[in-house]
Amino acid sequence: MKKTVALLMALAMIFALAACGGGGGTETPAPADTGSGEQPSGEAQYVLKLAHPYNEGSSNYEACELFAKTVEEVSGGAVHVDIFPSNTLGTTEEVEEGLAYGTCDIVYESIASLGAWSNLANIDAYPYIFSSLEHFLNVWQSDFGDQLREEIGEEGNFKLLGTLYRGTRIVTSSVPVYDVEGFNGFKLRTPTTEMYIKTWQHLGSSATPLPASDIFTAIQQGTVKGQENPIVDSWNFGLYDVCDYVIKTDHVYSQCTFIFNRDKWEAFPEEVKGWIEEAVKAAEDYKNEYTPQEEQEYYQRWEDYGATIIEVDQQSFMDAFADFAETEYPEFVEYIDQIKAMDPALEAA
Repeated sequence: MKKTVALLMALAMIFALAACGGGGGTETPAPADTGSGEQPSGEAQYVLKLAHPYNEGSSNYEACELFAKTVEEVSGGAVHVDIFPSNTLGTTEEVEEGLAYGTCDIVYESIASLGAWSNLANIDAYPYIFSSLEHFLNVWQSDFGDQLREEIGEEGNFKLLGTLYRGTRIVTSSVPVYDVEGFNGFKLRTPTTEMYIKTWQHLGSSATPLPASDIFTAIQQGTVKGQENPIVDSWNFGLYDVCDYVIKTDHVYSQCTFIFNRDKWEAFPEEVKGWIEEAVKAAEDYKNEYTPQEEQEYYQRWEDYGATIIEVDQQSFMDAFADFAETEYPEFVEYIDQIKAMDPALEAA
């Protein structure tokens, strides 16, 4: 009897493992061909888990919802995406590492967040490299932008899809800062990304890397005086209650992208890749059109709540970083020169 029970348990485990599938997400048998040339609706062939850190109500949250809806529609139900927002599957570092192990199948985050796997990914957070949103999109939506994503992806074994503008990064603070000198000795929370840490250290700031979940308490308790993020994310973190000042440094044009494990991406059939790329494009178009308007709306929210908006001399900040690449990232100099040469303002001059 014991042998029979053991055999049944072993068979059950084999079937359970087989059901988990491999490669790209959970697979189920393909639906029967209807003869229409379209994938029939019904049980999905691919069920993919998408992880991101954003809360409901943000445009990043909505972009992921649009991606999931679009891929399901264009695939006729063959691809279904389950979304796990607000770091419910783990921190950014954890879910990016987990892409190789099936913790999730897609991570929606910044390219710079991949700095632990690819040094070149740090270029996404390089300060004062773009003069405008037009310049930013002109680079990242070009063949050169595709080349950057491929090089970063190859270094870290990732596949990166899409350029979704997240906004310019600014500083929110419990005390006013009016110029470059004001950041000397300033206690500033930064992300754990190397480039952000070195950026503020370059200005003499006391850069304190903390996870996003700790920002509010750190400012409230005076551990740090401020933090840097896009204006929308800063509001959504609830920082309007602890930051009376918004300092428009606009030091980085930030973006999000859809991140896949490279091996799993390559295992997808070409048709599935096409459906996913179409959905990425839909989310990208929405985000890049809406975010500039959203930024202005949130500046007004901050002002209406009582915050003081401080305009700084952008050129003085740019001048402060004139030698940043040569001293900190000499391997980036060639890339930066090419990026700056792609400024539409230079082409129009």
